[in-house]
Amino acid sequence: MQWLARLVDTRAKALLVAATVVFLVAGAVGAGVAERLDPFGEDAPDTESVIAAEQLEDAGFRPTSVVVLVEGSDPRSPEGRIASKASPARSRATTTSSR
Repeated sequence: MQWLARLVDTRAKALLVAATVVFLVAGAVGAGVAERLDPFGEDAPDTESVIAAEQLEDAGFRPTSVVVLVEGSDPRSPEGRIASKASPARSRATTTSSR
């Protein structure tokens, strides 16, 4: 291990240049890998994630598109449910992106 420490100490600039060159070459070689791994923009129907998404959709799950924050009341209580429905001026709606 001392030889490695000595190498880094004596040739720090050369190692930095070499590491930068290796990083750039690796980035250039691997730049298109993600595009080649994508199955043509479609979902493979036999994968677990697609099967699970279809089962969720069949069960009635829909992605959340709006989250409403109500301050000053407990939405689990009957009064809170009434207050959250009756007073939209007190709530702030935040739109979320869905896939």
